[in-house]
Amino acid sequence: MLTRWIEHPAVPKKGNYVRSEIILGVNVLKPLPDGRTDFTSVSHTRLKGVPRMIADSTSVKGAAQFIETLEGLFNPAAEE
Repeated sequence: MLTRWIEHPAVPKKGNYVRSEIILGVNVLKPLPDGRTDFTSVSHTRLKGVPRMIADSTSVKGAAQFIETLEGLFNPAAEE
């Protein structure tokens, strides 16, 4: 599945918030023989309004937390 940034009238920009842009994103879901799913996500983003040092240090942590959250939603036994 490919993703990219767009503007949409249903979710207009608000106030002082700054949005990042997904230049190109790819999500790959692959079923595994044991019934689980291998999820790979790669995104090339343009972060706006965030100093480069902060963006670089948090991007990897954010990706890992996203995967952990998905795993907890779809496999509650994984949190134990």
